[in-house]
Amino acid sequence: MFGNIKKIFFTEDSNKLEHPEQANFFDLHYALSEKEIALKKTYNLKYWKPKVGDQIMGVVVEMGISDSLHGDGQQEYLKISENNGGIYIVFVQSVLARQIEEEDVRVHDKVAIKFLGLTKSQQGRTYKNYCLINAKNIKKEVIE
Repeated sequence: MFGNIKKIFFTEDSNKLEHPEQANFFDLHYALSEKEIALKKTYNLKYWKPKVGDQIMGVVVEMGISDSLHGDGQQEYLKISENNGGIYIVFVQSVLARQIEEEDVRVHDKVAIKFLGLTKSQQGRTYKNYCLINAKNIKKEVIE
């Protein structure tokens, strides 16, 4: 029902009104409701800051690159929605990035990530170590 009304007032290629001067209270109410939903999703975000052994399981709802929190470039991230409704941002380090690629993680995939702790490389550098599983790659014999 409301989808048809939206098409009348909104352009096909954006959510902006084609003729803002024609906006009525329904348009304003609709836009306010949409913004409220978006804000609630934003407020529900948490940063995953794991301790050794912590794990997160859920559906990848977004993958991307954002400005670093420390102002020194950009940072790759995943947004994971857990079953309890919480949405976590997981910042991707090199080990995790490699596993995301190996497991072919995409938006809408179910994943589990476990933080294994800090590990020393053969060169003596310390790095954060993770284990990531993509549900679409689990073999039947593992489940049985």
